[in-house]
Amino acid sequence: LAFLWFLVIILQYQTVIQAYENVPFTDTFLAVSATLFTKVILPVSVGDLGIREGASVFYYSLMNVPRPAAFNAAFLIFIINFLLPALAGSIFVFRLSWENTRLNRKKNPTERN
Repeated sequence: LAFLWFLVIILQYQTVIQAYENVPFTDTFLAVSATLFTKVILPVSVGDLGIREGASVFYYSLMNVPRPAAFNAAFLIFIINFLLPALAGSIFVFRLSWENTRLNRKKNPTERN
């Protein structure tokens, strides 16, 4: 499963970075591997935001990929893999909380919060 996760992340990076710059797959493989390693050993941010982008810019720039392309690719990967699922999940969490509050009020109509 870890290998498949790693492969999916590399393919996502390759697909997204191709929208900005033509980058060989081997360069993406090396840059993403180093980026993932760096963000794992530096767990100092929320959702790895900032670490991932900085590492991506650094490693891709070693392969002569423009910095904006590397930053945009890393930020889009954050949006696709972290932000959008979190926003979608928060809708369900708030709906569940609202349903529980409504059910509790039906059970105890005389109680005031």
